[in-house]
Amino acid sequence: MATGFEPNPGHEDLATATKDAEDAELAEALAEVRRRRAAAEGEPTPNDKLVAAIDPDNSKFEVDPDTGEIVRDSDGEPVVKWPHDTVTIKGHVIEIRAPKTTALTAFSLVNTKGVSADKQNAVMSQLLRNHISAKSFEELQDAMMDPDDEFEMDDFQELVKEIATRGTSRPTVPSTR
Repeated sequence: MATGFEPNPGHEDLATATKDAEDAELAEALAEVRRRRAAAEGEPTPNDKLVAAIDPDNSKFEVDPDTGEIVRDSDGEPVVKWPHDTVTIKGHVIEIRAPKTTALTAFSLVNTKGVSADKQNAVMSQLLRNHISAKSFEELQDAMMDPDDEFEMDDFQELVKEIATRGTSRPTVPSTR
């Protein structure tokens, strides 16, 4: 016969489950008391962060081009501008950074005969994740999945070339000699 209160999986008995639930409630109550005290003493609270993002020349934080307002993440924090380079391909502004020589070496090593396509794809994906911003990565995925977007495989290869040659003196086009 069920008692109406069963211990959670991982708890050996009802007493342990009850104590864990009480501890969680106590921790939540203490956090609320700390928030209220901080607010009463004039210390910043999460909502005060909205006021703290002052950027008069729009140089530090991302700004929404439609509203002119500072862009905020899901926690209400201002989104800091990408501190590296950008490249524009087919109208997409992609935030990139120069890879270290070791990253390029690893990338070159897997793009040789005898390395599986799965391994090559995994390293390509890792190179992109580590050298373009999360925002650009998501936008590129959307563009590549959109049948109406003009971003094609050649553009993707151009992006990889831009990343691989960023910060070097290597030309990306043949010489005119």
